[in-house]
Amino acid sequence: MLAASSSVMLNTALAQVIGFFRTAMIASYFGASIEVDSYYISLVVPTFVATAVASWLQVGFVGQYSILRSQSRETDAVDYRTSMILSVAFVSIAVMVVCIAFPYQVMSALLPENQSSSVAAQALVLSSLTIAPILLSDFFALILNCHGGFFAPSVAPVVNAAVSVFSLWIWPSADLNALLLTLVLGSLGQFSVVFVALLRSKIGFRLSFGRGKELAWKSLFVGMPVIPAILLSNATSATIQLRSAQLGEGAVSILNYAQRLSGSIGQVLVIGIGTILLPQMASLMSQENRAAALAVIRKISRVAVAISAYFLVGIYLFGFPAVKAILSRGSFSVDIARHVWEVWFILTISLLPFSLGTFIAKVAQATQKSVMILISSAILFGVIWVATLCGVAIESLSLIAASLALAYSATAIFWLVWMMRSFDGGVLIQDLLQSLVFVAPAIAAGTLCDLAVSTLTGSWLPILEVAVRGAIYTIAFGAALELLRFRKWLGQTGTVPSTSDLQASTQ
Repeated sequence: MLAASSSVMLNTALAQVIGFFRTAMIASYFGASIEVDSYYISLVVPTFVATAVASWLQVGFVGQYSILRSQSRETDAVDYRTSMILSVAFVSIAVMVVCIAFPYQVMSALLPENQSSSVAAQALVLSSLTIAPILLSDFFALILNCHGGFFAPSVAPVVNAAVSVFSLWIWPSADLNALLLTLVLGSLGQFSVVFVALLRSKIGFRLSFGRGKELAWKSLFVGMPVIPAILLSNATSATIQLRSAQLGEGAVSILNYAQRLSGSIGQVLVIGIGTILLPQMASLMSQENRAAALAVIRKISRVAVAISAYFLVGIYLFGFPAVKAILSRGSFSVDIARHVWEVWFILTISLLPFSLGTFIAKVAQATQKSVMILISSAILFGVIWVATLCGVAIESLSLIAASLALAYSATAIFWLVWMMRSFDGGVLIQDLLQSLVFVAPAIAAGTLCDLAVSTLTGSWLPILEVAVRGAIYTIAFGAALELLRFRKWLGQTGTVPSTSDLQASTQ
């Protein structure tokens, strides 16, 4: 699992790095403007549909498909995936048709009538063209994952990012249509990579469905209890986007620049590991190997604490010069950079609770605990709805951004309680506390080294300042963890070390 996770995380990180070039180009061309606001608002519906269907497939398809393969029922497996791909294609095309035919009606249902919503409605016609290729590529990727194929699905987003960046770079005019059309080209590139990998793997389909229809309907009913949960969970992002749009021109742009920076970390940490984790959990739970499942969750939770703390403090220390180095050129002013940094830091607070909740939720998904997933999603959406409403009332983008940290903290507590009741979850709490004991001295070492260096780098070019401070902070943090023997403890999931063990390891 660790080898596959490393490959996925590496490619995910590469896709994020390439995607930064696109974000930097958008920032340089448009800054924080109505064009960028409309661009991101037009992506609300396609993103919501794609993530909602993908989440339903993870719940309704992966578990059932893994059972068929573990029982060597290959004929049923072929019929099943054939029926499911036809269902996904039908849903994606139907949504595309609605968005293309009724863009103003769709957008008016989401936003009050203003200039941004009007431009966003026009942009929705083009942005909806990404729905089919993204949904189909996501489904093909799930099939490949279930067959142990992780490399091609992880490369596909890299191709998506590269195509969209290169095509935007060579596009003759920098306008809203260019942003959207290059996004469509990127999604087609992603689909092509996964589709070719599926053909090369000889994972076939056939139109003689057999039990495929019956199994597809079963997946629908299995997923039916979690459909409300999926809708609630994926409505959180849309709620944050739409509420920030009510704060005036530029608010959506600032939020999305910050989310792009924050999301890159979450993509690498959570999505990279989670992609491998779901089929692994489905396999372990189908074998009723609960001890192994708990051991996996314990190990990645320890890693999550260290990585989350590292990024949170690092962004606080030198996130502002990092934003200037990445985005500050052209129409992107220093004042906008400062606002983006502040929102980025607030969003990063949610990284640890988000990762913990997501990892534990994968266990519930693998065991099809629909009610638990629904409750978690209701908590998430409820907290975000109230917090963003308060943010609009006091005209605070910071509070809207903080709604994620509040919501993910609430859901992480819920999942930890569920873990304690369903497994021997008490050891997981001990792991988290023990991880903090390891990480706190490492953070202190990294912070002290950075503060010493920052007095010398203030007048340097932002990119050079970030490179030097980031390197010194990382070396100090990593060296401290190594001295504390964190890496050795990471592999010990049989027992939880005591404080005396930790003290002994440092002597």
